Amino acid sequence: MCVLGKTDATAVPLSTAHAPTPGGSEARRVEAAGGWITSETDLCVGRLRAMDLDDPEVSERAHERVRLNEIHRVCGEVAVARAIGDVDFKGWPAPNRAAPFFAYPPDHDKTFSDNLLVPTPDLVSRRLALDDAFVLLATDGLWDVIYPAEAIQVASALFAKGAKPNAVANDLCKRALRFGSSDNVTVVVLQLISTSNTNSVEKINTQSQNIETVLTDHLLTSRDSTEPSMPDEPSDLDEFDDAQRYLSASPGVCSDPGGAADFMPFSLGNH
Repeated sequence: MCVLGKTDATAVPLSTAHAPTPGGSEARRVEAAGGWITSETDLCVGRLRAMDLDDPEVSERAHERVRLNEIHRVCGEVAVARAIGDVDFKGWPAPNRAAPFFAYPPDHDKTFSDNLLVPTPDLVSRRLALDDAFVLLATDGLWDVIYPAEAIQVASALFAKGAKPNAVANDLCKRALRFGSSDNVTVVVLQLISTSNTNSVEKINTQSQNIETVLTDHLLTSRDSTEPSMPDEPSDLDEFDDAQRYLSASPGVCSDPGGAADFMPFSLGNH
C-alpha cells in the first residue's frame, strides 16, 4: 500500500489493496475466469506472542492488534488478486496444461478461461501540492499491524524532530516488529519536501510549467524551420537549466541553490 503524508500529518491513500474480497471487482474477475474465492476467519494469537509486551505502548494497545481477521483467498491459496510470479495462476487458457493442485469445487473441469492473478500495477498521477510532505510505501508486514493514519502520524512526528527518511523507515519497520508482525516488513519513505520549506513545492510546480512553456514556444517557432534549433534567449536557457536542476533525480542530497529546500532520496527499511 502507498500513502501520502500531508504537512498536517493526515494520510491520503494512493493505492487500494488488491484483495479478492467477495463481491469486489478483483473477485468478479477471478470468478469470470473460472476461479473461486474461499473465506476463513483467523484469530492472530501468534501475533500476541510476537509482541513486545514490555513496551508500554504495545501492551496498552495489544487488544487493538489481536482481532478476528477475515481472509479471502483465490482458489483457496493466495490472499491477493495481483502478483508477480505464482505461475499456477497464470498462462490460462492452456488446453493441454496439467491442472494445478487446487482443492477444486465439485464439478469443476480444472481449466480456466483467463489468468487468475494478474501483475498489472496501479498507476496514480498526482501533482504536488503545497502540503504534500512525503510518500510512504510498505508491504503487508507493516499494514497488518499499523494503520495507515498511525504510520503517517508517527513519520510526521519523526520528521518534525529532524529525522531523515532512512531513520523514519527503520523506525516504522521496528515498530511493526514490536507490534507482532510476522510477515516481511519493507518500508520506503520518500520525503517530497523539507517540512520547514513548503514554499519550494510551489517553486517546483512553477519551474515544471516553465519547462513546458519554453519547449512549446520553441517547437512552435521551429516548426517551419529545416534546421534544428534551441531556445536562444538567455532567460529561457537559464530557466530551463534551473528547472532541470529541480526535476532531475540524482543520488544523494540535492539542495536548492537558493536555500529554499532540501530534497532527499527515498530510504528503504527492510526487516
